Amino acid sequence: TTTNPTTATTTNPTTSKSKKKKKKSKEKNRKRSISIDYTTSTNAESKATDTNVEKHEKQKEEESNTTPIITTKKQKLSPPLSSSSCSITEARKRLPVYKFKREICSLIEHNDVVLVVAETGSGKSTQIPAYLHEQNVLRQIRSKFSSSASSTKQQQYGQIIGITQPRRVAAITIAKRVSEELAPSYFRNGTDSNKSLLGNLVGYRVRFDSNSSPYQTKILYLTDGMLLREAISDPLLRKYGIIVLDEAHERSLQTDILFGVVKRAMEARRPPSRQSSSQSVEKSFEKGEGVSDEDKDAFIKVRLKEVSQQLRLPPLHVVVMSATLDIQTFQNFFSPKDANGNDSLPLSNEDESDISTSDLNMQMIKIPGRQYPVQILYTKDVQEDYIDSALSTALQIHFDMVQEEEDKGDILIFLPGQEEIEDLSVLLKKHLKDEATTFTNSLSRTSNTNNKDIVQSIKGIGTSLSSSSTSSSAIINNVLICSLYAALPPEQQMFAFQPKPPGCIRKIILATNIAETSVTLEGIKYVIDCGKHKMRDFSGATGMERLMVSDISKAQAAQRAGRAGRMSSGYCFRLYPEYAFETLEKTTMPEILRVNLAHVVLQLKGMGIHDPRTFDFLTVPNTQSLLKAFELLYALGAVDSTMNLTIYGKKMAKLPLDPIFSHLLLQSPKYECTAEMLTAVAMLSAENIFYRPGGGGGGSGAMEEEVGVASSMSKASAAHRRFASHEGDLPTLLAVYQAWRKEAVYIPSSMGGMKAQKRQIRDNKGSKGMGKLPHGEWCTRNFISGRALVRAHDVRNQLSEICSRTEEKNGLGMDVFASCGAEMESFFKCVCAGLFLQVASRMQSIVEIKKGGSRNLAANNLRGRYKTKIGGEEVSIHPASAMFGRNPAPKCVVYTELLVTKKTYIRGVTQVREEWLTDIAPQFFKREATS
Repeated sequence: TTTNPTTATTTNPTTSKSKKKKKKSKEKNRKRSISIDYTTSTNAESKATDTNVEKHEKQKEEESNTTPIITTKKQKLSPPLSSSSCSITEARKRLPVYKFKREICSLIEHNDVVLVVAETGSGKSTQIPAYLHEQNVLRQIRSKFSSSASSTKQQQYGQIIGITQPRRVAAITIAKRVSEELAPSYFRNGTDSNKSLLGNLVGYRVRFDSNSSPYQTKILYLTDGMLLREAISDPLLRKYGIIVLDEAHERSLQTDILFGVVKRAMEARRPPSRQSSSQSVEKSFEKGEGVSDEDKDAFIKVRLKEVSQQLRLPPLHVVVMSATLDIQTFQNFFSPKDANGNDSLPLSNEDESDISTSDLNMQMIKIPGRQYPVQILYTKDVQEDYIDSALSTALQIHFDMVQEEEDKGDILIFLPGQEEIEDLSVLLKKHLKDEATTFTNSLSRTSNTNNKDIVQSIKGIGTSLSSSSTSSSAIINNVLICSLYAALPPEQQMFAFQPKPPGCIRKIILATNIAETSVTLEGIKYVIDCGKHKMRDFSGATGMERLMVSDISKAQAAQRAGRAGRMSSGYCFRLYPEYAFETLEKTTMPEILRVNLAHVVLQLKGMGIHDPRTFDFLTVPNTQSLLKAFELLYALGAVDSTMNLTIYGKKMAKLPLDPIFSHLLLQSPKYECTAEMLTAVAMLSAENIFYRPGGGGGGSGAMEEEVGVASSMSKASAAHRRFASHEGDLPTLLAVYQAWRKEAVYIPSSMGGMKAQKRQIRDNKGSKGMGKLPHGEWCTRNFISGRALVRAHDVRNQLSEICSRTEEKNGLGMDVFASCGAEMESFFKCVCAGLFLQVASRMQSIVEIKKGGSRNLAANNLRGRYKTKIGGEEVSIHPASAMFGRNPAPKCVVYTELLVTKKTYIRGVTQVREEWLTDIAPQFFKREATS
């Protein structure tokens, strides 16, 4: 851990949790004074927003007699289709981007690449794709390229505007919003008004969920990963005419790779008249004869161009959008390169909006002005505990403003991760109940302990996700508390976007950086920014990857502040001093520079890129990290010594998994346990299968209304004990899934949900299905996370479909029903074969070695300490593991994940026999003499 400039403590995410545990015994008798002093900003960022205040006041006077932007008193995310079309149209016209509608469409039509820099709240994510469709820009592009005599098949190419989003929740919510905004004009043209545009004209595609039509969808929102998977089978992206890369500033791993993939497709689909620079290269590759390994990638590019010309594909246009864009990085990326990889035509600094070359047309447009001004406030002093500070600030805002009728603005609190969100949720619920009768700045606790916990019951532990979940039981003293993070299923994420139910005066949303970009949380007036986020970090020297809490960048801070200015003027409370803000990095380090690149290399090889080092990366990754990735893939048998993808590697590339898990699954046919391994890998992809009351889970809901926390914890431990396996975590997860399938009935909500489950149980009475429980009830009884099981079920179905398909249909041709049955040794051998690179042996103490292995206190203290076979890292078994505290501790284990906090932990631990390693991977492990 490292010292954080915004706090006086380390970046360890468990710091605040341990402090709260120490204070827990004193908490009942302690009086809380919520008084944090804030100062207004003096930096340029705040001054820029303050200059808009006077303009905003004048604008309010001018708009006093016109329709406001928010047209519904209930603050719905999107006006219903039955509402006045005038209100939707007027709302779109008031967005800052509307003034640039014609200019944007013209630039995209006449240029290969357009960079759009638009501040938060301008409407770029929803409006620009709609403008392109309404102005028929795709038709105009195709009309210049193809003749009227084009075949029907050729006319199907380049028909879709594809918009990528880094997160699934953004893709889904924006698609819904756009479909509702386009509905009035679409229905006015005579279309059946009973037919929804979502899934027809406008669609979305995310993992495990798709709502689009192959022939009718013209505007498609999808995640970066989905477009990458599409590019593996169609590197020319032939059905897209315009691709919009939104939120480019986030520089996620998938986004960076997607830039290179899209650029390759764009160059291949460029009209022949503009491909003169590659003619000399094409002549040297006639019929592919004599192509060396160094020239393979150039030859593939030539072949892509030939295919594009044969199919007469229209040119592909690219739009890059963000609120905070590093212009120079993208200019350098899209500029043509000379033989040495340098810019062949240096860009002029005099007019950066005009970036045209003979080979590539690129333009930039800036859309200034946030929709509403946001006042930035900093703390005067460093806050040692950002969770405690966020709690104090939220209560301070709520109780100071609750008596003002006009102020019913919602509060958005940014936190690093799920654990911190659940911790703060518990504290907020407690304080809102205890301090409900006090509406002053200094709030004293009341002695009322009889209040029932009527907290939001949407954690997914066997609860219904129907509309009843948003009734009064979801409100604590007129305040609705919602959570928003990636691990939540889409249905539960939607609670943060729904309007406040009757009787609720304010909504407090606890979110990770998932709420930073694209999505609009309507009604937000106050943003509380802790200045933290979770990020992955990979060491190329050791090959270790860790998840750590670190400081955000200035660009992220600006995005978070912008959330308060989407619907009205707002405030952003930063839980750190202004001088700490000045020490932050300007932009976030691209993810490609700090993660394990094995999956990236495998993806690129699957797309036909021979040498990933020559790929057009937006930011070139570290050479050492690339070499580590090749070493890992070579050890797994995915590539050979010449970096060519092996037959086994091609199979791995078909699976949407980390290479280690792909290898684990592909080993299962050898040990005849494919059915079990499909389940194990699917369960590993789900988070927090076991629900532990009081362990940071703020969604205990109705369970803890009936019994105390201590009683709930003992019941949970007893329920989990029946699944626990002496051999480790993977067989434990396998036991949970098998018991769920045997004892519960699950039917997804799209097929009837809870009602269909009860109907099936009722119809099957007296048959073999007698005694089964509905999915939710089974999860409640066994303290299992219902949402995690459903996710694992979806992942398993997807993997099973890929594995069972024949190789002719781009599948793997595996028997997904092959099972080892009760012979679990085959399963453990398969686990050992799949995870042989992640093995750890139990450490022996010095005293134990000297006394010939005799048991003593020193040896017992090291019972849970291990050393990894590869790397020699000292690790401990994670407390949440089924192997934690086992006596005697297993001599040799494999693990699926390495987690670094104060200590280095291994998770997903399973016991194996050390002698198996020499048979499975003799090149890595030598046979040692046993005593």
